[in-house]
Formats: sequence, structure tokens, C-alpha cells
Amino acid sequence: MEQVRGNVRPMIESSSKGSVTEQGNISPRPDTNRGRSADTQGSPSSTRVSAGGKEVGSLDDVQGKELNDALRQLLEKTPDIDAAAVVSLDGFVMASALPDDYEEDRLGAMSAALLSLGERTASELGRGELAQVFVEGTQGYVFLLAAGEDAVLNAIVKRGSKLGLVLYDIRSSAKDIATIIESHLHVEFE
Repeated sequence: MEQVRGNVRPMIESSSKGSVTEQGNISPRPDTNRGRSADTQGSPSSTRVSAGGKEVGSLDDVQGKELNDALRQLLEKTPDIDAAAVVSLDGFVMASALPDDYEEDRLGAMSAALLSLGERTASELGRGELAQVFVEGTQGYVFLLAAGEDAVLNAIVKRGSKLGLVLYDIRSSAKDIATIIESHLHVEFE
């Protein structure tokens, strides 16, 4: 499930671990039992997501294309970003633009773990709701920012980048991605 930059393929999943507030902060949401629905080629046909006690209907192929386009635009606009992915709050990759040596599932799982730990740390240390996660390594950086209520934008950034400018572009893309996700959700009453 590895992706080559520029060859972006969506995979839509449902989210159950938390939600992102309108201010872009991440907050816990009760676990529910939901699964994914995908066609035989692995491209999304629909996803069921719970929002405020209501079932939210399918996220369609149009949305997947729009998410892919948003990631592609981010990578083209900001060459200091090596890879990017839109990940649900429970770690499922919704769309990605990753080099061959990145495993999509592993990235999603690590993102969910970082979010969970970040939420707990912020809460237990009295820092309020989690707004973003920043990881600095010897070879670069990882940013996780809220992208609507059910997703996070994960961006892998080169070492030596002008972080203020890069973060500005990531935040802008996260807002665009949130708009894409929210514009395609259909609320269905049980």
C-alpha cells in the first residue's frame, strides 16, 4: 500500500477515536463499531462515520479525487514537504502522496498513536485541547494538524525548511481538506 508522490490514491475509512472541534482542536469521541466499504479495486465506494449521534453517509470517489488534488497541490506549492497524507483519527489513510519507501498503513497507525498521546498529554498537563503535533528528528519534521472533524493532515517536512512558511501552507491545506471532507458528508437519520 505504498504510494509514489504524484500518484495519489484515496482510501476512505471511518473514524472512531476522536473528533476535531471547529477551532481545529482535537477532542476525544466515544468508540463506536463501524467498518469500511470499498470496491474490489481498493478505491472507496462509501464510508459510514458518526457525527454528533447521527450517521454520516458515504464519502464518494469525487471527494477522493479532490483530496488527492489538495495533497498534490500542497506538494507542488511547498517543495520542502516530502510526503503528505489525510488520516482519520483512528489511523486509516483517506488519501496520500507518499514515496515508495513509506508504508501507508504504518503512517496511519503512527499518526493515530501520536494523536492519542498528544491528546492525553495536553489534557493531563492542563494545556487544553490538542491543536497540532510537531515531531523533530535529525532528518526532518512531522506535522499533524486537524483537517475538519474526522481527519488529520500529516505532512513530512525536510530538515532545514523555513518552518513558519511551511506550517502556513500546511494549515491552509488542512482548511481546504476539511472543506472537501465536510462538503461531501450527507447526514442520514437512523
